[in-house]
Amino acid sequence: MSLDLYDKVCQKSHYRLRIDASTETPISTCANRDGQAEVRFRRTGGISVSQNPLRNEVVNANEYLFVQ
Repeated sequence: MSLDLYDKVCQKSHYRLRIDASTETPISTCANRDGQAEVRFRRTGGISVSQNPLRNEVVNANEYLFVQ
């Protein structure tokens, strides 16, 4: 699967991040004043791309974002 990810805090884009199925992939992002990452992402490759719209998420420090 691949993702396009946008870091809303640093205003930085990460295009076509390759992520293997059933694996964990570390990605470093910037944090806001509360220590939270604010990201927007969309699936760009893999199964059911059309069923995965653009999503906005807020993630706390040492948390994981699970993408199916």
